[in-house]
Amino acid sequence: MLENFSTETTEKIFKPFLMKLSELREVTDRKIIAFIVAKDKNFVADLAKALEKISRENIQFTKIHSHGIEDFKFAEGFDEDNLLMKIRELKFDEDEAEIVLLAGDEILLTGNILVLADYAVTIQTEEKISALGNENWQLQENNFVKLDDEEEDFIDNVF
Repeated sequence: MLENFSTETTEKIFKPFLMKLSELREVTDRKIIAFIVAKDKNFVADLAKALEKISRENIQFTKIHSHGIEDFKFAEGFDEDNLLMKIRELKFDEDEAEIVLLAGDEILLTGNILVLADYAVTIQTEEKISALGNENWQLQENNFVKLDDEEEDFIDNVF
């Protein structure tokens, strides 16, 4: 997956994103839940795994654990209430994960679910999705461009 993206994308988009999550974890001193959202759930799940790999290869980042919403098996079927329950379990479980990156589609941007995220990234392709994330990326010719390239003090917006 990572080999599909340029070194520039890794250095200018992926690593700064992972650094923000690491800083957020350090400042809040609690588990961080971040969403990465795109129309294609499989693509974004693979991207989340690639970001997890980057976090594990660099000591400067807090290691993340990635999950796709497909990872949750729902006996009663897939619905918002079940997803809310699973995300709350991830957020409040006393496991070793310090940062959880949850990959999925626009269901993660609904009000009750989105409030559980500490940080969110939306990925725009030909099919636009809601730009409710802290960051919005666009996929252009196998590379990402950050759409809202204004640097903000994102940590102030967490509390």
